[in-house]
Amino acid sequence: MENPVTHPVTQPVTPSIPKPNPTQVTSPAEQIPTTPVTSHSSVLEAGSTLIGRTVYKIGGGRTKTDINNGLFDCSSFVHWAYAQIVVDLGNRGWVSTETLKNKGRAVAVSDMQPGDLVFFDTYTCGHLRR
Repeated sequence: MENPVTHPVTQPVTPSIPKPNPTQVTSPAEQIPTTPVTSHSSVLEAGSTLIGRTVYKIGGGRTKTDINNGLFDCSSFVHWAYAQIVVDLGNRGWVSTETLKNKGRAVAVSDMQPGDLVFFDTYTCGHLRR
């Protein structure tokens, strides 16, 4: 049985994710882009801007303070990245793997595209990868 893949519906907007500058030292809040970007695959670009700039925190990313301080868990990180391309994945305060898997629509593995969410079950709990 194939795992369901979710294609969120996107709405194009003007891109504006800054490129990292390794010589510039800034606070986590200054490093987090806040202007939306354009294409479906841009969610990968948006998420990539925070790689190495955030800290994993169980339950993190559900408040503006956590986001400004770069504190995310898996679900809130995915929620934040999709919000950058103006895709509504529900209430930020209640986002979870369970809420994310109920957004979008399932597609065949052969129809997967960059930025799709892939959900799978393990013997202990459900999880997601982007």
